[in-house]
Amino acid sequence: MLIQCTAALQAKINKYVEIADFEAIQAQNENAGSLNDFFAWHANIHPFDQNHSQYTDANKIPGFKAIRNSVLLTNNVSHAPAVIIAARAATYKDFVNEVKKAVRTTLMAYGATEEFVERYLAEPVIFTKSGNRKQLGLHKEMAQSLQWAAADYVVECHGDVEPLPAVMVAHMKDFLIGAPNYHRPGETTEKELMALGGWKDGVDEISKDKRS
Repeated sequence: MLIQCTAALQAKINKYVEIADFEAIQAQNENAGSLNDFFAWHANIHPFDQNHSQYTDANKIPGFKAIRNSVLLTNNVSHAPAVIIAARAATYKDFVNEVKKAVRTTLMAYGATEEFVERYLAEPVIFTKSGNRKQLGLHKEMAQSLQWAAADYVVECHGDVEPLPAVMVAHMKDFLIGAPNYHRPGETTEKELMALGGWKDGVDEISKDKRS
C-alpha cells in the first residue's frame, strides 16, 4: 500500500517512518502511485475548522474543535476518502497503524469483505512524496467538500469524534468527483473490489448461486 504524502505531512511523520524514493518505486512498477493503482492513496493534513465550514458559529458545536487538525487520505483510483480525526503527536508516532485503521473503515463502508481487507492491509505500507497535480487536485476537491460539511457530521454524531470517520466516509459515497468524467467514489470502489474478488455483495451472490 503506497501512501503519497504532501510536504506538510512528510514533515510530521519523517521522524517515525521512512520516506521512500518515489521515482525508484515507479521505475520498478510504472503503475505505482498512478491513477490506476487501487493500492495507492494521497494524504495531507487538513484543517476542519469554522473558517472552512458553512457555519460561522461552528466553534460552538460540541466536538467540532476536536477535529481541527485531521489527515485525509484519498484513493488514487476511486478517490474514496479515509479520515484520521484529530491528529496529534501520538498519531504520527503510530502512523502506519492509524493509516490502516482509516483505510479499513473506508473499505468496509464501501462493501469490502473482511478477508479482502485483511489481505489489503497485509501489504507493506510505503510512504513517498505526493504525485502529480491532477491527483493533488482531486484530493483537494474531496477535502473541500468534507470541510464544508464537517460541522453537519459532528452534529450527526452528537459531538462524539469516534464515529466521525465512518460517518464522513459514508456521506461521500455518492459525491461526484473528477470533472469532466464524473464518478462516485462508492461506485468506483465497488467496481475495483468486484474486479479483485473482494466485494461483499458479489461474494453473497456467488454463495446464492452455489446454494441453488
